[in-house]
Amino acid sequence: MINKGAWDALSEETQEKLKIAAEATMTWALAWSERGSTEGAIDFIEAGVTINQLPDEDIERIQEITNEVIVQGACEDPMHAKVYHSMISYLDHYANWRDVSVPYNMSRVTDDLPSLEEIEACMNQ
Repeated sequence: MINKGAWDALSEETQEKLKIAAEATMTWALAWSERGSTEGAIDFIEAGVTINQLPDEDIERIQEITNEVIVQGACEDPMHAKVYHSMISYLDHYANWRDVSVPYNMSRVTDDLPSLEEIEACMNQ
């Protein structure tokens, strides 16, 4: 993340270098995280830990509460609304790929997202 004024003051060449570095870092971080998660899961299993997943109804209830908190936060602060709007718009758009790649993707299927319309209303306060 970088201040817009500072970004605009950079040369196009420097901006491009920073974009490439950010993309490389993001790719590295994803691979590092997935490898660490894999190794961690193996360590837990080898230690005899039973890994449990929450029931779907619990996950759904957590999502409902999360949605309420997101909309509330969006309505309390226009900057939060802007950030949430960006995140939820991305997840909504990403669902196109997620739905055709299930179960081989790396994401939980979540169709019950907070309302973009409610967040947009908060942005315009």
